[in-house]
Amino acid sequence: MNDAPDIAPADAAVALRSLPRRFREAIALSTPHDGPASDDDRPTPSTNAVEAHAQQLGPDGTSPLEQVVAATAELSLLHRATTSLLAGSSTPLHPAVADRTARVWDVPPGLTLDDALTQLEQEATSYAHLLETADATAWAKGGAVAGGQSVTALGIVSDAVQSAVDRLRSIR
Repeated sequence: MNDAPDIAPADAAVALRSLPRRFREAIALSTPHDGPASDDDRPTPSTNAVEAHAQQLGPDGTSPLEQVVAATAELSLLHRATTSLLAGSSTPLHPAVADRTARVWDVPPGLTLDDALTQLEQEATSYAHLLETADATAWAKGGAVAGGQSVTALGIVSDAVQSAVDRLRSIR
């Protein structure tokens, strides 16, 4: 887990709901384009240009599409872990819950950027809904991670948002 301060569940829900739009905008803004200017005088890249750019490797060795897929997979993992802790489960959580370096995700063959962003939106919305409906007294609930570490539900939520934002910032 990271050392970022805990974020309030309501703020995390807002951040999660904004992720698909923010990823879409970051990828579009980072796409080189020569097309006509839009109403706000910024050139608008074509859908094909955005899709092609989304699959190109950036300076960090990953593509924007890989970042979207990884953000979605991380949200899914951390959503399940949060759900487990809030439900009071005593089953140890997957080691990747507490260790970002253990989170390795592959892009499924044939996945388009639009499909990846749709999946991100579904996962982010579902996770945000959990945060908005969970009992406020449950956020301090903790649990064990396989390997000995312990985490709290609120710590997992904070890491989920921070990890997604870090992936968003890596898009150039």
